[in-house]
Amino acid sequence: MNANIRVEVTYDDTVYNMAGDIINETYAGDIIDTVLNEDVEEYFGKDRKGREVFVGSLDMYGKLVLEPGFKLAGTEEKR
Repeated sequence: MNANIRVEVTYDDTVYNMAGDIINETYAGDIIDTVLNEDVEEYFGKDRKGREVFVGSLDMYGKLVLEPGFKLAGTEEKR
């Protein structure tokens, strides 16, 4: 699997922490470029305000598993 993927947000979502603060916000139609954290095999990107967004991970067979609300939109060349 590529170290960078591009995902499209399929519906608006806001994630809060236990204190009620916004962790991240995503909006339907947004495109998020993500990077694979190879240590934990998880993909993270940034929302419109630069906050970290978890979008998916690799399963035990190396297959991409995206979180609900995201779909694969393409890949980026490794830089």
